[in-house]
Amino acid sequence: MPLQIIGLTTNVADVDANNQLRVGLTRTLNQSGFAALVSEVDPGTFTGARYVLPSEVDDDYRLRVASDSLMFFEPWAGTTLNSGQWSSTVTTMTTAVSGSYLRLNNGLSAASAAVARVSSYRTFANYASFLLYCDFSLQVQAANWGVPGTTWEVGLYLATGTAAPTDGVFLRMNALGELRLGCSFGGSESLSSPINYSGLSTFTDYDVLISVETRELELWIDDVLYATIDRPTGAPDFTQSLALPFEARIYNATTPAPLPASATALLIGPVTVSSGGMRNALEFPDRVAMSGQGGYQTQSGFGTYAQTANWVNNTVPTSAVLLNAAAEYATLGGLFLFTLAAGAETD
Repeated sequence: MPLQIIGLTTNVADVDANNQLRVGLTRTLNQSGFAALVSEVDPGTFTGARYVLPSEVDDDYRLRVASDSLMFFEPWAGTTLNSGQWSSTVTTMTTAVSGSYLRLNNGLSAASAAVARVSSYRTFANYASFLLYCDFSLQVQAANWGVPGTTWEVGLYLATGTAAPTDGVFLRMNALGELRLGCSFGGSESLSSPINYSGLSTFTDYDVLISVETRELELWIDDVLYATIDRPTGAPDFTQSLALPFEARIYNATTPAPLPASATALLIGPVTVSSGGMRNALEFPDRVAMSGQGGYQTQSGFGTYAQTANWVNNTVPTSAVLLNAAAEYATLGGLFLFTLAAGAETD
């Protein structure tokens, strides 16, 4: 039996040739039926609420699009930490590189005040209006993700010893067994609520992404949004230093604080740092070289860091007679020696 849909007046709803109801949405913001274009970023599987964002359009009606740019990549190849790219500070604990992991507390120490910290020499800028992504694989080898008495932090930050970060953004498991997303603006911390990590297993790899933008800090684990932090009130950004190194560390409590009942090892898989929405990217060879993968130096993980150019500063090459008919040297790097009226051969 057919039905007619009639409004409060004599207006009757209509259908098209395909028997589909013709509906025109209102253009008035405060009226029911108004629609705007938004995209679902996360369905709320973990947070319990859908995370949607509107599209961004400029005054000329052009939709803003993003193009990510690779800034740094460390695959942890081989069995040696590249000392040209990374600094390593340990007390009692040890670090190792194997199986494409950086292994912090590889010797499984539960001793008081034991520390293992690795930090990149290179820093990464966080520009306004552009996203900064810090992506890494994380595996916790312990009785539980959180072992009371043990603290670990991974992210883009500055810290020494067992002191709290003086600046940066990070994922932290504190000595109470609380997992939080955090930021430090010149030593003043803002932390998320404790994150429920009961669904995360030990001895299992998870892809962790920390996303930094002007207004919000986000934590994603295996493409699921786990936590967010709004920019601290009264601060212009999440960090005071707008260029920070990648850093990972683990340390045990000091006596008389309760010591961990068992040891925790932290495994960091391949690390990628990238910028979102920025088109002025470096050429690919430059990005590779700035990740320590230039042919002029030993590759990460394959022996002690050293240059591969076949001359060393202040090494005296053999002398040759200069002729304009043929090259007297064919050495990589172009280091030559010929007789001068004055001066030393090592100048």
